[in-house]
Amino acid sequence: MTPQHGLRTAERTAALVGEDGPVTVERTVSWLEMTHQSRLVPSPDAAGIRMEAWKGDLATLRSVHDEIATPHRWPSLVWSPQHWAKRLTDPRVRWFALTASGHQAGLVEIEAHPQGQVEITIFGLRPSFQGRGLGGISLTMAINAAWDMQPSDQGPVRRVFLQTSTRDGVRALANYLKRGFVVYATETQTEMVFPPTMPDRALAVGSEFGECLLDDRQSFVE
Repeated sequence: MTPQHGLRTAERTAALVGEDGPVTVERTVSWLEMTHQSRLVPSPDAAGIRMEAWKGDLATLRSVHDEIATPHRWPSLVWSPQHWAKRLTDPRVRWFALTASGHQAGLVEIEAHPQGQVEITIFGLRPSFQGRGLGGISLTMAINAAWDMQPSDQGPVRRVFLQTSTRDGVRALANYLKRGFVVYATETQTEMVFPPTMPDRALAVGSEFGECLLDDRQSFVE
């Protein structure tokens, strides 16, 4: 799916939601890649931080996700329950919990693509754990987990990639660059931003827009 297709879907969404729904904004999206694990520049360890496979239920996963995503208005905020269930059971997708001294600190989602491509699709810390020096080591663990993934066509991992934008945390891009990622593409996108408290009628169409943005990512998978 092309970005233009995504904008058409966003326009349809806006028409359905109405005047109380989302607003049109511009954001700059940066796509970053790491083409060999040796290029990872690990962050110093932080006491008590761990990453392990997600073992909680879907309701808890969504609650943690929404706490992280709401300040940045991530499109995944409008995923339908069916789409969430699909992501949680998809064999190409792995979810991880970040914990700090036993407390739920953040979330990581990693997705395997064909041709040795692996994407860190979701990475974030809960607001109460931000600014505590945990971002670098958390990202280091997420990158190592991505290199340990099995691509969907069973070949070796050749490339780990992700995206960030000007809507994400102010330290996000700098953290990715410090860990050894390099920017390989940038794009200015126009998109619909949903309010934190979304009317029920917006939820009815939001999942289509959120899945559209997921599909748009695939145009950057080489």
